[in-house]
Amino acid sequence: MEASRERLAKLTPMDVAQDLVESLASEVEFEHAMEREGEVEDRLAVVWGRTTFDDRLWTAKGRVVCVHVAHQANQASACGHVDLAVFESRLVDLGPDWLVLEPSSSGNVVGQVIVPLAKVLGVSGLPEVAGRTARQSKIWEHRKLTQLLRPLSTSQQRVRVHSSLGCFTARVARVAADHIDFDLVDSPSRQNVGSMTVLFSSMSFLEANLEGASN
Repeated sequence: MEASRERLAKLTPMDVAQDLVESLASEVEFEHAMEREGEVEDRLAVVWGRTTFDDRLWTAKGRVVCVHVAHQANQASACGHVDLAVFESRLVDLGPDWLVLEPSSSGNVVGQVIVPLAKVLGVSGLPEVAGRTARQSKIWEHRKLTQLLRPLSTSQQRVRVHSSLGCFTARVARVAADHIDFDLVDSPSRQNVGSMTVLFSSMSFLEANLEGASN
């Protein structure tokens, strides 16, 4: 305490002024730093406010993610909950209304899994960054699910369909604007094996070999 009094007693008016200037400069620098930090946060908020789920998925292309898909069988559950299909898979490709997944563990899945985006409930493992060029967005917007599926109608390969009607094996006969005609190899009821028309809105996912379809 005594040492502090002695130091204060030795201070000249010039010393006091210098300390005051340095103190004010520190406060100003602190305020500027806070303003810069606030500006960065504001910019980030604007960027995230414009970021869509599609943008995040685009950035995850080629990565292994965990995709949760709504898959409700034709038998209603007692509590009405929607059943889930979960794929820990590499996101191979995507369009404005579809995803193509390649399961990291094949299990019973044949080829790739095609999922209508409307059936995706959530994805784990998406990167925090997001973005694509205007050219990429323009190309991506025109790659509809119908375009992805039409080659399957010429390849005549078997596909496995998972829908609200059940699960069945079939060949794609025709792809229309909002539905697909299938030639059934087996049917959900195991009866009346012939053909079936399925709305996109009722299809949860489809297993197919897209590489085989493109050849």
